[in-house]
Amino acid sequence: MSSIKEYYFEKQQENCIAWIREQYGIEIDPDEHPDAWEDLAGEYSAMLEAEEAEYQWLNRHTHSEFFLLFANELATASSLLNVGTPPSTPIPSASLSTPISSHSWRS
Repeated sequence: MSSIKEYYFEKQQENCIAWIREQYGIEIDPDEHPDAWEDLAGEYSAMLEAEEAEYQWLNRHTHSEFFLLFANELATASSLLNVGTPPSTPIPSASLSTPISSHSWRS
């Protein structure tokens, strides 16, 4: 195998070990625990595939799509809030201008 491939595989293994340490708080040696290593490396691989799929999905969808979708959903939510509700009663301005200190807080 070429030295570049070996370096790449070593780096991938180091990244996997670091991820396992971060996720599970354990140190694992692939040579000492091959079954556990296979399971955990499979989880790491699945995580990388999920990240790649998310990256691809985000590349296919523009930010303006998200904004337009959000704006439409916000308009729908706003219209649902306004359906069948009477207009709100305004708060009398006198109660807003009364200073807090003039209220009696003690009974």
